[in-house]
Amino acid sequence: MEKVAELPVWRLKLKAGACNKYFGGRKVGIFGFGSKSFLGVDIGTSRIKAVAVDKGRVLGKGTATIEGNGADDFSKIKSALEIALEQIGVRVSEAVLALGADKAIVRYVLLPKMTEKDLRAGLKYEASKYLPIADQDVVVDFVILEDEVEGEPGKMRVLLAALRRELAEKYYGLFKQTGLKLKAIDLIPLALCRLFRTLGERGNIIAVDIGENFSYVVLLESGKLAFSRAVNIGCREMARVAFPSSLNPAADLVQEIRRSLDFYRMQKKYDYIPERLLICGGGGYISNIESILEEGMGISSEVVTPLGLGPEYAVAVGLALRER
Repeated sequence: MEKVAELPVWRLKLKAGACNKYFGGRKVGIFGFGSKSFLGVDIGTSRIKAVAVDKGRVLGKGTATIEGNGADDFSKIKSALEIALEQIGVRVSEAVLALGADKAIVRYVLLPKMTEKDLRAGLKYEASKYLPIADQDVVVDFVILEDEVEGEPGKMRVLLAALRRELAEKYYGLFKQTGLKLKAIDLIPLALCRLFRTLGERGNIIAVDIGENFSYVVLLESGKLAFSRAVNIGCREMARVAFPSSLNPAADLVQEIRRSLDFYRMQKKYDYIPERLLICGGGGYISNIESILEEGMGISSEVVTPLGLGPEYAVAVGLALRER
């Protein structure tokens, strides 16, 4: 397998409310519509969703099933990607990819306040204290979410993330085989953050991305990424149980959202008050999902249709909106 000469790292430039993170050491992206067209590719457990966007306009979309149990079979992922590209019908040369909770390791931590340069110099040491990466060949990077933390003088809040280098190399090779240049490997929470900021969301928002096997709970504070958590509840489990039920996965999801809120509030030491709940992913099609989550959480809830597309394309659109 061809080696990647320069594996990118995860980097975020916080500027004017910016929120973009990706494996890419040469460029630093910020919020807003991309200056050229990108293909956003969301590889889920059983399906690929891809969207081409140029200056906020959807050029095309495609989706395809990853056959069998092919989520880790790169030949089957490649076949599904090629089908999705054919559906899109326009030529886009550069892509941004998102990987799920089972691929990337993410932690939110408090660290002594330091410059980005100093943290990067000691990144391997700091990451080893919080990420289960001992003796592993991984790509690691960070996002400084807050330079100053209320109630924690001398501390800053940091997102640490790691991806196995071998896995990154495989994805870069796969995209090259399909004629695409993979510009970045992003995180789902940051892709959603970029999407909602671009759509004008500036408040305290709970975003819930319901996939087939996993759901992401993403908290935005004043439109910026504050916290995220992956939970083992998805469409497959929720669709098997009729509402209401004493064994209701939707009730379990509500409980997990509340746990995420409680954990973040405990970290922040003040009462974070969400204003709205936005639902995306394939779970947006579950019958009565808006009313179920609205009743369970006690706040207004709605299914997102990003740039006029279905909720399952939310992550892919957020990826495609990345700037160079």
